[in-house]
Amino acid sequence: MNIRIDRANTTLIVVSLLSLLTGSFIVYRKNRILDGFSKTAFQVTGHELFILMLLIFSLVALIDLILPLLERKREGLLRIFQIALLSSILALVLTIVGNEASSFDKKFGEYTRVSFGYSFWIFLACIALLKKRIYNSISNQGVRFFTFCLVILVLVIPFLNGSLKEISIMKEYRNYIDTFNAEFRRHLFLSLGSVLAAIIIGVPLGVLTARRDSIKRRVFEFLNVIQVVPTLSLIGFLMIPLSWVGERFSVAQSIGIRGVGWAPAFIVLFLYAIYPIVRNTVAAIDSLSEGYLEVARGIGLSSRTIFLKIELPLSLSVITAGIKVALVQTSAGTILAALVGGGGLGVFIFLGLAQTAQDLVFLGLLPIVFLSFFYQGLMNLIEKIIFRRGFDGFNQT
Repeated sequence: MNIRIDRANTTLIVVSLLSLLTGSFIVYRKNRILDGFSKTAFQVTGHELFILMLLIFSLVALIDLILPLLERKREGLLRIFQIALLSSILALVLTIVGNEASSFDKKFGEYTRVSFGYSFWIFLACIALLKKRIYNSISNQGVRFFTFCLVILVLVIPFLNGSLKEISIMKEYRNYIDTFNAEFRRHLFLSLGSVLAAIIIGVPLGVLTARRDSIKRRVFEFLNVIQVVPTLSLIGFLMIPLSWVGERFSVAQSIGIRGVGWAPAFIVLFLYAIYPIVRNTVAAIDSLSEGYLEVARGIGLSSRTIFLKIELPLSLSVITAGIKVALVQTSAGTILAALVGGGGLGVFIFLGLAQTAQDLVFLGLLPIVFLSFFYQGLMNLIEKIIFRRGFDGFNQT
């Protein structure tokens, strides 16, 4: 009997336990400005709950050990059980932190701030990596979907039962709720709008560049120069011509095009987003086998039909990968729009840095992280659908 230890999972479990025992897990402050004090998770939970979490982690590790000895059809059920156990630990920790925040708030007043310390973020990262590794080991798509829904459901519980309403980041959210909603919409407009414009222009430009070697070098020289120019320098360079356009044309002025604001940020994000889309489109078209195209021409298909039913379906997965890169990097790059009055979630990040309020920084940062993961997951799903189903026209061809 050969028992294999998953070293990566074991290491993550050990680091998770150490983060519960040591370091700053919860930080208490009587207001946003004053220095506070911190506690470890062990000090907050006590012996009983810590032993419970230790047993849960041990059970997760034990399942890793016995999985190779069991029938494959039972693997999916045990993987779901593992993720449910890890999710329950995270939900328990979040609930405990929320209760601590409520108790501290009742004792010292509504201006108190109870926030997560660095040990919590280490713990959260380890739990997320463990879940990701377990999730990736599941082969059945139905089981993967059920597991994903289970993770979301368990994580939502502390928010639904009101346990987290007194932690500092939720207090900051309530204080800035109207501003947050407006800046979140602006962030989506800048990130998604710039990528959509990059798709509309970048895909046809990539196809044209792949077909004409005479312009390929010039196109990539221009795009490469844009990529190496610092973002803020590029925004500053655009301020002068955009100020002139806004003053000269009333239509531009009416939609808010000027030297500062959304316009320079949108253009810069568009220029950064178009590069991976054009690059992947050119690479996809160039990698197509000439054999397919020669056969298509031989049976009398027009150039338009060949592109729509052969070249595009075969290239779409690579193009989608470029769009995924553009979405993720643009979502993060939109932070800098706040520096030129363009808005977005970066407003809270820079406001928090100016006021030395880390919870305001997290109020802007965490949604951006979640958006990046959401974009990546959405594009991964689209890629799988493309690989599995393809295009009906291509299948018929």
